[in-house]
Amino acid sequence: MHIDDVNIPDEYVPSYREDVMRALQYWEWGSGGNGKLSYDVVFSPVKSREEADICISWVKTIEGNRAGYTKTNSDGEVFLHVDIVLVH
Repeated sequence: MHIDDVNIPDEYVPSYREDVMRALQYWEWGSGGNGKLSYDVVFSPVKSREEADICISWVKTIEGNRAGYTKTNSDGEVFLHVDIVLVH
């Protein structure tokens, strides 16, 4: 997992990263947040986007007034890479 807090909009607030980390911890500790996953969730930070299977970033706006989106890449059975883009 990689959180891009370098390429950020001017309105970015450093606590956004902390909020994301708390949300990820919730998923780790609660087996997916609701206890219904059949596997353990583990998020391990990496230094670069290229190393990550999950990349989280922020943008100023997204067309359609959305709060964010997720773009996934899979081999048909498992996720290979996920981009999570959030509006500041």
